[in-house]
Amino acid sequence: MAEALRIVVADDEAPARAKIKRLLKEDPRFAMVGEAEDGSATVAQVQALRPDLLILDIQMPGLTGFEVLQALAPPLPR
Repeated sequence: MAEALRIVVADDEAPARAKIKRLLKEDPRFAMVGEAEDGSATVAQVQALRPDLLILDIQMPGLTGFEVLQALAPPLPR
């Protein structure tokens, strides 16, 4: 079996993060490696963990999802 996709989840709403984490946990194709509740923390998590996939909320405190993408250097996660 292929290696699981490494995922960071970024959402300022804890219930939304919890639901995504629960869904990911049920599927062996995915491994959640980090989570963030604001834009700045998202940038830090992506830079430190270099995930394959980023599940990104658009409206977050600090930086929006679009500003997070602009702040990251390539290669970007999917």
